[in-house]
Amino acid sequence: MMIWLKWSWRDLRSRWVQVAVIAVVIAFGTGMFSGLRSMNVWRALSNEASYAVSNTFDLRVSLGAGSFVERGALLEGLAEVVGDGVAVAEERLILPTQVSVDTDTPEGTALVPGRLIGVDLSEGGPHVNSLHAALGRSLTSVDAGADVVALEHNFARFYELPAAGDLSLAGGMPVEYVGHTLAPEYFFIVTPEGGILAQANFAAVFTSIETAQRLTGKADAVNDLILRLSPDTDTEALFDALTARFEGVGGTVARRMDDPSIRLMIEDVEGDQQFNTVMAIAIFGGAVFAAFNLTSRIVDSQRREIGISMALGLPTLLVALRPLLFSAQVALLGVVFGIAMGIGVAEALGAYLEGFIPLPAWRTPFQFGVFAWAALAGFLLPFAAAAIPVWLAVRVPPVNAIRTGHLAARGGGLAWMLSRVRIPARVMWQMPLRNVARAPRRTLLTSLGIGAIVAVLVTVMGMLYSFVNVFDSIERETTGDAPDRMEVSLDTFYPVGAPTVRSILESPNAVNIEAGIRVGGTLFASGEPDESFDVLAQFIDFESELWRPTVAAGSLDISIPGVVISESAADDLGAGVGDMLILRHPVFTGVDTASLGETSLPVLGLHPHPFRTNVYLHVEYSSMLGGEGIANLIQARPAAGVSPDTLELEFFALPGVGAVQKSATLTNVIRDQFQQYMGLLSFILLITLVLALLIAYNTASINMDERRREHATMFAYGLPVRSVLGMAATESAIMGAIATVLGLAAGWLLLQWVVLVLLPDTFPELHMSIVFPPAGLALVVVMGIAASAAAPLFTVWRLRRMDVPSTLRVME
Repeated sequence: MMIWLKWSWRDLRSRWVQVAVIAVVIAFGTGMFSGLRSMNVWRALSNEASYAVSNTFDLRVSLGAGSFVERGALLEGLAEVVGDGVAVAEERLILPTQVSVDTDTPEGTALVPGRLIGVDLSEGGPHVNSLHAALGRSLTSVDAGADVVALEHNFARFYELPAAGDLSLAGGMPVEYVGHTLAPEYFFIVTPEGGILAQANFAAVFTSIETAQRLTGKADAVNDLILRLSPDTDTEALFDALTARFEGVGGTVARRMDDPSIRLMIEDVEGDQQFNTVMAIAIFGGAVFAAFNLTSRIVDSQRREIGISMALGLPTLLVALRPLLFSAQVALLGVVFGIAMGIGVAEALGAYLEGFIPLPAWRTPFQFGVFAWAALAGFLLPFAAAAIPVWLAVRVPPVNAIRTGHLAARGGGLAWMLSRVRIPARVMWQMPLRNVARAPRRTLLTSLGIGAIVAVLVTVMGMLYSFVNVFDSIERETTGDAPDRMEVSLDTFYPVGAPTVRSILESPNAVNIEAGIRVGGTLFASGEPDESFDVLAQFIDFESELWRPTVAAGSLDISIPGVVISESAADDLGAGVGDMLILRHPVFTGVDTASLGETSLPVLGLHPHPFRTNVYLHVEYSSMLGGEGIANLIQARPAAGVSPDTLELEFFALPGVGAVQKSATLTNVIRDQFQQYMGLLSFILLITLVLALLIAYNTASINMDERRREHATMFAYGLPVRSVLGMAATESAIMGAIATVLGLAAGWLLLQWVVLVLLPDTFPELHMSIVFPPAGLALVVVMGIAASAAAPLFTVWRLRRMDVPSTLRVME
């Protein structure tokens, strides 16, 4: 056995570059597969643990915008419909606000909209949706009634804020923050306006319910109730009972998965799991195909030595032992590298996840099962690649295996097809095409290996292009012709003649000032309430000179009440212009009370904004809300010579102002935050490029080994090195072109699945079209073909150092 091991080690040393590349290819495939699959498991485990330790609510009752009840009223209403099925229930007061805090970042002072969330701190609360200190300390019972708050961690981390400091809320009210906190509703930042990953432009501020009531002037008022249920409680029955009890005061009941942040966290794991699995399988498949092909070709090149061994009378099993030992050691080396790379990839992805989505409980155990299956596949497939040519070689008479040159030809593959086609070129330039055709198995395996990598390349590049297009579309539809437009959100609804509203409408530093209304609602087709989804209904002036939505179909008709919805919403509801839809919305029954009502409205037009949540109505028909001459949204532009920042600071200081932001801010924030996700895609893109180059190089290197006698013959007849390299590059380019065509087809199908199937399931609010510009297509084609064509150039030193007589010698 030691003799055979030494012999196989000699084979390894003689081809150490090719062996190393095959091992690295296997390592990339198994490492990326195990790393991406581990990330899927970690996300699911960490989400489950984090929501458990945070005592996340099971059901939530929220009153409509501008609706409040006396503290204790929601708990009394709960007691009327439920017995002992609720483990814990707590009331809260939640109102929009504005947060201003000095930072050490290039942004300077951060002035962003947010939410002031008053929670019950008694007896160590809150006991539902607990607050976990990520930095500094959390709130305690001694903070009740004090001007003390805790900042949501994602916002604080984005602006690199210290553990404690001072900030100002809407109206310039100063408070002290004592720590950064993690709360289950804000593990993943989703704003009420539809913004995602909006930590740069949204700040949730937690304080005691007493402090929130005093700072907002809502003495003894609440508008939110959260519940944790006992294990044996019938959730659906309680949901129906609570809905019937609170709909009279405008209360909507939501399950945990109805919360957009929580739903995205859970469904994002499922979507990422499918996407990562497909990417991992594609990368792993490409690497395995390549390793299978390259290993089998290395063993196939030992055909003469196998024939000599058989001619000397060596038993068949011993003849097969040497090449099988060689392939086993190559596969084992690849698995060892793969485990090391998998651990490195997993650590890198784990650090990326913890930085991307901070959670109070991360669970990242080593996934032995994932690594074991990847290592087993990474070992067995290259080993099988060697067994096939060995099995074929030992089945033929020794004299056939020993033959060389034209006598060794075992069939022409598909070369017979080219014999009937006249190729207008010199013989030396016909040879690459005939070489490709005469070995269809080798060509197919090589093309599949590179093609799988090209497919991943197409998918990742297509997603990047499509995301950029979404950002551009959001910016275009949000800003229109007024990129400096400001949106002022009030903390509640005010009559247009109220001092709070008049102080904004009469500001000398603003022009084109318009009052409107923005309320949450639910949209569905008549008779299809189960197909409903939440929307943000905005009552604006359809004849405004400041801003109005783009209409892709229909019109902004002001003669009748109707809705303008997004094209994606129309697709989801199966509705078009002129069809009737039902909008469920708040109806004000008093100063601080509202109920829910439903209004049947025709679809006036369709707008192209990617978010389906944006719904627009003409401001004159806001009477359907039950209030005349009220507003909670004001839009304006800075006057000539006034900067948007100056106007923002002016409005921020006014009492009653909940938030002020530039219209383009949301787009910029989404674009900036998605850069982190694009970093993951870019990492996958880099890995695929490296794999493609490694596969192309090793394919060219083995080609050179297989054809060394042919090349020596050409040199003996005086052919220069550049001509031989040119033929090799042409042959590689042909295989690269085949691989690119296969990869483009597979990548396009994969991209359609990700964008048109996977993404809508994960995030139905966003509509994304596939965008793949001609320049990107040309780049993929050039990369696929150029990488393959350039690979033979790295073997030029071997051609220049070739000993022609020794290479041509047949018998040693």
